[in-house]
Amino acid sequence: RPLSPGTWATELQGALPEGCYPVGGSLLNAPLDRYLSQGFVGISLLFASVTLLLLALALRAWRPWLLVTFCLALSYAALLGLMSWLDLRWNAFTLPALLLSLGTGSDYFIHLILRLQKGESTAASRAALGPALVVCAGSSILGFGSLLTASSAGLASMGLVCAAALALNLACALLVLPWLWDRTARQEQG
Repeated sequence: RPLSPGTWATELQGALPEGCYPVGGSLLNAPLDRYLSQGFVGISLLFASVTLLLLALALRAWRPWLLVTFCLALSYAALLGLMSWLDLRWNAFTLPALLLSLGTGSDYFIHLILRLQKGESTAASRAALGPALVVCAGSSILGFGSLLTASSAGLASMGLVCAAALALNLACALLVLPWLWDRTARQEQG
């Protein structure tokens, strides 16, 4: 029987056996969104908790851990604001992109904070690590940014979210974290 225009995707899905999903473009988005949204919050909380625990083990002190955690939270708050400003909707690709960029972007903070913990000044740490972090983040941003040309809206949104998240993580690592480190060090000294 012929499928009606405008409702053909729903009719096609209804005609398939349970567990079968049509693939391609918009046909796949709705089932993926439903499937991923069911467990995403739990998985995200688990992943974030494990990441913060690993950070605590690596940094072995409360002050650096709190500073890195604050910077991560700040960069993700800025990302959420950017997504809202761009009217970018959550989908099956943007949700995992947040987790991907958390794991990748937290490295920028770790490298810098470990040098600061060893007593190196913020200016020297930034001068030594800044170029390497910019190249590392830049290549990742370009790689994820290339997904903006994808014909799939989901992949394009994933590229935008990852690229923006990594750029914000880099900015926080090179600008906010050193400033916070100096500020809290001055308050501790009196």
